[in-house]
Amino acid sequence: MRTPEENKELVRKYPFLGPRDDPDYDYTWTWADDMPEGWWIAFGDMMCDEIKKELVRCHFLDEYEVVQVKEKYAMLRWYDNGIPEGCKVWDIIEKYSNLSENICGVCGKPDVPIMTWGWNFPLCEEHAWDKDEYRECAEKQNPHKMSDYRRWSQYKNDEWVKCEEYIGDTANKIRRAYADRING
Repeated sequence: MRTPEENKELVRKYPFLGPRDDPDYDYTWTWADDMPEGWWIAFGDMMCDEIKKELVRCHFLDEYEVVQVKEKYAMLRWYDNGIPEGCKVWDIIEKYSNLSENICGVCGKPDVPIMTWGWNFPLCEEHAWDKDEYRECAEKQNPHKMSDYRRWSQYKNDEWVKCEEYIGDTANKIRRAYADRING
């Protein structure tokens, strides 16, 4: 949990992480607090930097508002008040959402399986509550690496078209950052 001083700095850097026009806002929380800690450690700043750059490009930084951040079905969910046409913020969010499903929600370790016990959540072996279940889930999901591609279908010109975007550079950046953290 960040201190109010740390949150104040975070909101200064990324204004969309705090509420807009709230004179009573005391910096005891930000939308970053609603993201699983491991995901924030792994890519929170990276994602917010990309979002901020895109919002500046679109001249929308001062209008953009986050309305909810959470984990759902083992993936990051980030909801906002909308963006102008041509702004690529949602592409950035989708990229990190796709990557999040194989990043430990506790420590940020990449390339972990999604644990299932009536609830789905990505966990590394260290943070899995049941080690036998971890091994069983890992075996079923082998390999459980972050994807190098984000894939989706889109309706264009009266037909459904399969689309993909290479996101391997970001996945590798997350892997390198994790290795740097654990190697000191």
